[in-house]
Order: sequence, then structure tokens, then C-alpha cells
Amino acid sequence: MLVATAGVATAFGVAGLTQAASGEDAATSTTKTSTTKTSTTKTTTTPKPKAAAPKAVKRTISCKAKLYATRTPVSKAEEFGTLSCGSPLGKGAQHNTATVTRSADATKGTFSGTVKLFLDTGTLRGTYKSDFAVQTGAAKYEGTMKVSSGTGEYQGVKGTGTITGSSANGITSSLTEKLTLTFAAAAG
Repeated sequence: MLVATAGVATAFGVAGLTQAASGEDAATSTTKTSTTKTSTTKTTTTPKPKAAAPKAVKRTISCKAKLYATRTPVSKAEEFGTLSCGSPLGKGAQHNTATVTRSADATKGTFSGTVKLFLDTGTLRGTYKSDFAVQTGAAKYEGTMKVSSGTGEYQGVKGTGTITGSSANGITSSLTEKLTLTFAAAAG
């Protein structure tokens, strides 16, 4: 018991020495608290600038078509054949349907109808109008094309173009199509 009493006396002695060193009486010790003013700072965040929206890309592409009449061009015409275009279109097939108007002597006229370009990664659709003139047994073609829609990788593609070409027999035609196409902006 003597050891326990000595430990308690030592603890009171240390507490008394601490209070004495700070100038306080052990019997009348009080705890003082102080208040410190705090300030509030408003934080503002500068918004990040929005990234510029991707822009549509306009490209001029040349295509060569070798078409075969699947309907003899009397009042209606239909052609189907191979197609080879510059990048990014590449190779594919073309299908045309048209209404045919002719002069009285059948030496000139117009094809007016729809065109579809079937390519590896999508399809382009539109309309075309091509005048023809027959001289010495061969037909010459000259006209315009309008691309109004696309699918697959060509979704949103629109544009216009020119058509030139010829046919030696009225059944097979070789055409050059120069297209100026606007490709939709690539997603981020």
C-alpha cells in the first residue's frame, strides 16, 4: 500500500509543479479558452474552355464506273455495274434507275433518276441527271449527281458531282464521276 500511495503522491506533486511553473495555484486552477476569428474565402473555379467542335471535311473524289443496262433504255432504264473510287470510298458497285426522255429522232435525250453506290463500309444514295447524244453509233453522256444521304461510315455524307462518259453499243457504259462530298465531323 505504501507503493500505491507514493505513486498517487508523485502524480499530485508533478501536477502541482506544472501549475506552479505556470503561476497557478493547484487549488484554484481554471482552464482558459481563447477564440480565434476565422475567415471565409470564396473559391471560384474558372470553367475549362470547351473543345472546338470537330469540323466537317470536304473532299473531291473521282470514281470510274462500268455499267451494264439491265433494262433496255426505252422509257425506263436500269443499270448495274462495278465502281472504283479514290480514298476513302474505294471499290464497290453502282445501281442506277432512271426515266428516259428522247428527242423525236432519238439522237439525244436525258436520263433522270436515282443512284446508289454500294461500298465496303457503307452506301451513298442520291439522284442524277445525265444528257446523252448519239453520234455515229456511240452515245456520249454528260450530267450531274447529287448525294443526299449515306449509311455506315458514310452516314451524314452529302455532296454533288459531275458525270461524263460514253457507250459504244447502248448496253455497256463507261462513266467518270467527280464527286465533291462533305463528310460529317468525326466523333471525338
